[in-house]
Amino acid sequence: MYILSNHFYFIISWCVCWLSMYGIYELGFRPKEIGNSFQLIVICTYFLGASFLAGKLLGVNSIIFNKLGRLEILRKAILICAVYIVLALITSWLIPVSPEKLDWFVSLGLHFPSFSSYALIWKVVNVFSQQFLIWGLVFKLFYSFELKKDKVILLSCIAFCLIHLPMVYRMSYQALLFIIPASFAGGIFSYLILRSSNGAYHAKLFHLSFYLCLGIALRIY
Repeated sequence: MYILSNHFYFIISWCVCWLSMYGIYELGFRPKEIGNSFQLIVICTYFLGASFLAGKLLGVNSIIFNKLGRLEILRKAILICAVYIVLALITSWLIPVSPEKLDWFVSLGLHFPSFSSYALIWKVVNVFSQQFLIWGLVFKLFYSFELKKDKVILLSCIAFCLIHLPMVYRMSYQALLFIIPASFAGGIFSYLILRSSNGAYHAKLFHLSFYLCLGIALRIY
């Protein structure tokens, strides 16, 4: 019962850290669109700093770095992000969008479907910050609390779904574009992370692939 309480409260703390990170961004300085380099630098710095601070507060930074290695994280993250950016730029050229469609993206508060240079850099940093916390959640539940894989997958599904529910406040029913996939994504991420030594990077690649496919769908829609 004591161990159950520990991992239960850890998941609550993890959700609070995630929601706080995004709550401050949404209520404090989220731009309708990223229009200049200064905005991009501020936002990227905020999310990188906030994710590392959250990891420190949750006590997961050390386990992440021990399992994955600092330089290895940097090297493979850069490679994965470069692949995503190249594919997105090719997509942007093959599937152009009208100014009206771009305005629609802005009205939804979505940057990534535009596949602009600012939006691409923002998205890879955003996904890295999310994956960093997801790695921490999965590693902590599996290695520290010694939960079975199927339980880690189930709890990750629940946690990832819960943290996406507040999107309804900003996007109304269109938030289902993210809430429904998130209900499964937490489990997919945790499965990939625990499957192999490179699983954490497979999860990051899968995460960016989702945004690439959704961006393409929204550009065609």
